Amino acid sequence: MKKCSVIFRSLILVLLLVLPLPLPAADTGNTAENEITFLLEYIKTSGCTFQRNGAWFTAVDAAEHINKKYLYFLKQGKITTAEDFIQYAASTSSVSGKAYTVHCRDGARIESAKWLTATLKILRAKSGNL
Repeated sequence: MKKCSVIFRSLILVLLLVLPLPLPAADTGNTAENEITFLLEYIKTSGCTFQRNGAWFTAVDAAEHINKKYLYFLKQGKITTAEDFIQYAASTSSVSGKAYTVHCRDGARIESAKWLTATLKILRAKSGNL
């Protein structure tokens, strides 16, 4: 098994054990919107730092930036699912094309797309929306 795969699986285990996800409010019929709202709040309150185009940003700053991108791509009709949100707004720089990186308290660094996809899977498993 590759070292990266072991690290990724370990990170998921840490997320499951150390950072229990609160369940979202009852589904109002718009699952994608609820999931995206959850992911934005998760980013904002994560306590992690985010690298974008070589500079590091706080979780709050990252959430604000990603939310602006989300609203832009939403108006373009490119975001209809949480996966679209991750792809268009929360994974790479629209300017440079470089992947965003997340650095959390455990010291692991991971691409934001992998981090958010894992978080989304955990959210769906806990809420029964697989």
